[in-house]
Amino acid sequence: MEWETPPPAKRGRTSPKWKTIADQLRANPDNWAKIGTIKFPSQAAVIAKTHGIKVVTRKNESATFDLWAIYESDSN
Repeated sequence: MEWETPPPAKRGRTSPKWKTIADQLRANPDNWAKIGTIKFPSQAAVIAKTHGIKVVTRKNESATFDLWAIYESDSN
């Protein structure tokens, strides 16, 4: 056994697509936008936390989830 401090955690790779969308939401605060479709609703929480936006999902007819988001100006 070796006693040492572990290396710092590496953040996962994020899609520049979501950063671009988050930037657009920040430019239009307090307005909801449909930003895409995802397969798993749990992906929404990761997108929200990573980019500082609020997201909700709604199941659609094709058994995937539509993703709606907002940047709330009073959330800072």
